[in-house]
Amino acid sequence: MAAALALIVAGCSPTARPGARPESEFLLVSDDSTAWVHTSADTVVVQRAPLLVATLAGRLIEVYVADDAIDFDDATFLVSRVFRRDLVSGDSTLVYADSTVLREAMAFVRAHPDAERLEEDDPVPEGVRAFQSSITPLDVVGGTIGLEVHLDRTVGELGTHDTYRATIDLQTGRRMALSDVIAPAAARRSLAMAHDNLAASVALADRRDGPVGRAASRAISALSFDSLSFSLSRSGDSLAAQFLAHDEQVIDEGRDTHRFALEPIQLAPPLWWSAARRVLPRQLPDSSVQFEVGRIALDVTYDSQDVAQVAAHTTGGARAVTRMRGPVRRAIAIGDSLIAPAGQWRRALERAFSESGYYSDQVRAASLRSRARPTAARQAAL
Repeated sequence: MAAALALIVAGCSPTARPGARPESEFLLVSDDSTAWVHTSADTVVVQRAPLLVATLAGRLIEVYVADDAIDFDDATFLVSRVFRRDLVSGDSTLVYADSTVLREAMAFVRAHPDAERLEEDDPVPEGVRAFQSSITPLDVVGGTIGLEVHLDRTVGELGTHDTYRATIDLQTGRRMALSDVIAPAAARRSLAMAHDNLAASVALADRRDGPVGRAASRAISALSFDSLSFSLSRSGDSLAAQFLAHDEQVIDEGRDTHRFALEPIQLAPPLWWSAARRVLPRQLPDSSVQFEVGRIALDVTYDSQDVAQVAAHTTGGARAVTRMRGPVRRAIAIGDSLIAPAGQWRRALERAFSESGYYSDQVRAASLRSRARPTAARQAAL
């Protein structure tokens, strides 16, 4: 009787079902949102918020971009800055701000000491001088973040624009050279390789016949190699740097040739790379990607609309976890043994997801049991 009872109990246990989802809790981060996922044997709970979440020294942080407008009757300036916010303490720290637009604003004030700033609700006259920066966060790799910075100057219908990349130390806010990431000797070799790649691209464009080839050759030849204009990413199991050749050029609606991304260059791995690569996607031969999340693997495929289908890889095959707008940049395993301070991070994450409702009206929480019909999924606004 005891043996029979044991068999009945084992049969009722959710973990006995072949191919069940492993117990896990993690964050999936895309370019514009974060999904908080908890999976168990037969349940997936997903909450989404318009947050960019990362980890820094074992703590959860939010990375966000803030724009400040400085408007006058004769000129307007838009300054873009990047901050990190500790989700437990709520403290925000400036990470990066391009100084180009601020210098233009200060020069304008010195030249026009009587100029008065417009109120926040006052319309800006058309055709005035406009100077603005905009920043797009790229990958968070270890304790660094890659940024793409766009600068535009316009006077009436004329203007110039430029785009460069920057790798920033999230802890100190310092812009990093490649020699700050890897050993100086290895950095010099990688920079030489990047120079050679740019020269090879120019030579390849020169060999192309016709007006398209000549235009491509002129465009690439006009760009400058900038040793600081790079971002970090994962290439296979290696750390890679992708340089962006760029130069300030006159705005031309017919073409956009003020930047050119070179092929990523694999780098000699620094000591921190082994831990950092676990949260980054690994490219698979079939064009899908895979993440390591604790003891499980997540397979991510994309449809024609760039929507990511995320599935947990189990002994019984792939089990669906969630869908989200791609690309998925990071998968962060969370738990008291992983995230500090223990006992506080969960409440802080719940508060951040709740407050993000002020950012967007697209925040949802959903729970779906695998044995239930899809129409029974519970959905509630945070």
